[in-house]
Amino acid sequence: MTFVKSISYKSISSLYRGYLREIRRLPHEYLRLFFRLKARDDVEAISSTRGQRGLRERKQRRVLKEVIKLKAANVGDRTAFVHVLDLAYGRKGKLKWELLEPLLEYPGAPLPDPIIPNVDKSRPPSYSPEIIALLTSPYGRPTKPLTPSSLITPPILPPQVDPSSEEARLLGTLSKRREVNLRRCFFKTQTGRVYPPLQVVVREQTKVPGSVAESSSHDALTQAGIRGMAMQGAGVFEEVLQLADSGSHSRPINPFSSSLRPRFLRRRYRELLGSLPILTYNYPPTLKGSQRSPYEVSLASNALTKSIPRTARGVPSIDADDLAWIKFSSEDGKDAAKSNSRQRTAEQKQGIERNRSVINIM
Repeated sequence: MTFVKSISYKSISSLYRGYLREIRRLPHEYLRLFFRLKARDDVEAISSTRGQRGLRERKQRRVLKEVIKLKAANVGDRTAFVHVLDLAYGRKGKLKWELLEPLLEYPGAPLPDPIIPNVDKSRPPSYSPEIIALLTSPYGRPTKPLTPSSLITPPILPPQVDPSSEEARLLGTLSKRREVNLRRCFFKTQTGRVYPPLQVVVREQTKVPGSVAESSSHDALTQAGIRGMAMQGAGVFEEVLQLADSGSHSRPINPFSSSLRPRFLRRRYRELLGSLPILTYNYPPTLKGSQRSPYEVSLASNALTKSIPRTARGVPSIDADDLAWIKFSSEDGKDAAKSNSRQRTAEQKQGIERNRSVINIM
């Protein structure tokens, strides 16, 4: 980064003014609104530490780092701008946990049996259908998806958890308290890696065979009998789609109020779509007894992400023109290889004859 690494502020008010100055330079209204609220919370957190000098200085340094990142984002630093988008759309930070917390609860589900008899606190954690879909999908988290069996038996459990195993016979069975702690640790670690969706989309089968209707309205969720996300119906996800696709028209529209290049901003929003999973509920759900989850996880068609395999993104179909070019290039390649081989053979023969004439002269 080419900007100054440290800025000296004489008071909280000057820090707040610098914060707001950078916020006004952000390219979109949603970002400005989010960071205005965040700036107020950050400054109030500093003001609440009166009489605690060490804590006050730590909080002030943390806010100062945030201002520096905003400054870097406004001058086109890619890493800083990605950090700004991740904070504003709940890919990290406080908003992520506010979006994720409702999904960690599964109201109405039967309680699992406690691992330690007569100890209610030893019940293993329950995975909601939304969390199961996100954990087992390649689009719901930045790391490798989990298998459904690993949710039942976490892979971090040692073999001694099975009393009939050879390890349990030699080393003794695993402590029940240890099993409880490992299951909770696995649940907390894996759910913390999930990208929380901004909304749920209901996909309903229509009367026309083969056609479906999708909606994210509250009425559609109420009809399907499912719960929505914290940003359900706010239009935030649709707005991101528009910002990421704003340059694809014949006469591109620039929705950003910034000195940064529109192409740079569009690509950052397309990268953001790579961490915004679309959670779709199929209504009516599949027949009872089916192992298929009613929830599906996908990404927007114009999302950019490194975690999507090429086969998942979709490989363009080959047509007659492509086949003709492949055949033409392969034939040219073979002819060129034969020509090069004949040329090398001729050069080798010339070299041999030259050596022989030198020997005869000697």
